[in-house]
Amino acid sequence: MGCGLLTRHDYLSYLVASLGNLADANFIFTSKTEETIVKNITLHVLPRQEISWINFLADQYPVNSIALDGFIIGGPSFDYAQRKVNFDHHSGVVRSATMSTCMQVYLAIKEGLFDLFAGKKPNVYINDCDQDTALAV
Repeated sequence: MGCGLLTRHDYLSYLVASLGNLADANFIFTSKTEETIVKNITLHVLPRQEISWINFLADQYPVNSIALDGFIIGGPSFDYAQRKVNFDHHSGVVRSATMSTCMQVYLAIKEGLFDLFAGKKPNVYINDCDQDTALAV
């Protein structure tokens, strides 16, 4: 086995395999999304899909939702009424002054992110699986 760069598909496969090892995961595959239900989150993988914050607040995406690392076009956002959060460091931010997505998630968890969801499993949306996204999940 040679040493080469891992593709995004390799990272996604690793992420799904890792999540499966964390808990008894159920995998549901559909034509547009790959959904993984794990002990603490429901993961929605929508390859290369990007939406606006306004669209994320629409009814299509349920209350108790988190978007990670580029799923939403725009910087970090928070809506307390709908309990929806976006963690991102790609667009709408000063990259040199913005923490990585995984660090934003880490600090939010330390500050009580899961208390926001009142004991309900949050839906986590990703569109790409790089190292930052994998660690954030």
